[in-house]
This record gives sequence, C-alpha cells and structure tokens, in this order.
Amino acid sequence: MIPAGRIYVQISGISLEKAKEMLKIACTRSTIPEAVRMSHIIASGIVEGQSRGKA
Repeated sequence: MIPAGRIYVQISGISLEKAKEMLKIACTRSTIPEAVRMSHIIASGIVEGQSRGKA
C-alpha cells in the first residue's frame, strides 16, 4: 500500500502520479472515491434494511 494523500492505494500498471490524478476526479464528496463510498452506503442499507440518512 502506498500513501496517496490521506488514503492508501495499491497500483499496478499505472504510475502513482496518474493514480493521484484519477483519485482527484473520483473523490468528489470526501477523501474516499465516490464508487467506494456509494458501495458502502448501499451495502449498509442492505444489511440494516434501511438508510440512516447520513450519506
């Protein structure tokens, strides 16, 4: 794992600088990439059966 700002990444076939550029685009609302953030929200809703409204 390589630190890339406030998060860690694991890269293969891409430079660290290119990965950081992609993260800047993907991290729109927080330091967590949007796709990972939304996956967590959906999974939490499935496990708990409802949304907590903190998205």
